[in-house]
This record gives sequence, C-alpha cells and structure tokens, in this order.
Amino acid sequence: MAYWIYNMGLAIPVSTNRLLNERKVQPLSELTKPEKTGDVTSKLVKHKVPGYTDEHASEPHTVYLAEHIMSTPVVTLTNTMNVATAQQLFAKHRFRHFPVMDESNQLLGVISDRDMWTKALNQPGKLLDQVMSTPVLSASVKTNIRDICNVMFNHHIGALPIVLEGQKEGESGVLAGMITRSDILRAMIKHGPVQLWI
Repeated sequence: MAYWIYNMGLAIPVSTNRLLNERKVQPLSELTKPEKTGDVTSKLVKHKVPGYTDEHASEPHTVYLAEHIMSTPVVTLTNTMNVATAQQLFAKHRFRHFPVMDESNQLLGVISDRDMWTKALNQPGKLLDQVMSTPVLSASVKTNIRDICNVMFNHHIGALPIVLEGQKEGESGVLAGMITRSDILRAMIKHGPVQLWI
C-alpha cells in the first residue's frame, strides 16, 4: 500500500490496483433476438470505440529521445503581452508553463503560473518580458530523455522547450516542442520504464 486519499484530515488507504484499473467500455451485447423482416435480418451492430483498441497487447516501442515524448505544436505567448491576457490563456489552456517568443518568433524565456503569482500579483498591466524566467534552458529534439530528466530534476525545472538542430543556417533554435513533467509521466505509463531508459 503506497497511496492515500486525504479527506477532512483523515488518511484513507487506496489500493494500487484500484488506482491503476482502467475504465473499459463493455462490449455491446444483443438486447433482443434478431427479428427477421422478409430477407432482412435486423440486429444490434457492434462498433469499436476509438481509444479502446487492443493497442496494449502489442509490444511497447523504444522511446529515448526528446522528439518521442515532447508536446507539439506549442502554444506560445509574446513578450509584449500583458499579465492579464496571459492569465486568460493560462486559464483557457490549463497549462502551467508557456514559452515566450519575440516578434521574430525567437525563444526569449518561459513563464510559469508560479511566475504570475510571485512576480506579477495584482499587476495586470505588467508585460511578460518583466515577468518571464530568462535566460531559458532548452534541449534539442535529439537529446536523451534520461539526460532531460536529470537536468529538470537537478535544476528544479518544470518544463523544457525543445528546439530543432538545424542543418541549414537559421534553422537552429526553432521551437519544435515542449517537455513537461506530465509528458515524462505519460511516456512512462504508455511505454514502460525499461524501454524509456535505454
């Protein structure tokens, strides 16, 4: 037993099986016997529900680079946006981090919901370039996930912008995606730790 739900100050133990059990759609069953109407037989048609396929039966594939788990496309904010507008976008998208870009679409910084609370409380007109965290650490699409986890853990980073490694001049540094703690957890759930840490 490793999980508890706290309710009104009381700790209620919860079994791991209960937390990990997926809710599955029960297959449709015939409610009535088929009725023959002339040459046509009417019966209940069974549909396969998207998202409830047999994908878990297949072997998990190896996941080890940033490009395998990053969220893309990325919703970005601009450095000239004010805090009030940013707060609306935080509420709308329910993200905890946004990359902040300039007018030429270059990555300038990252703003978190924590930045909004600590640096811009009751200052709705303040611009994001006064609030965002900068300089911003980023990783390339070919960076190993284990290294990314290590950096995020050791530097207390909740989100890491992922950029392209350009083959041509001007291509490097283009924002390709974003990795958050949620992306890492989702990858572990979906692909399994053995494949993840190769």
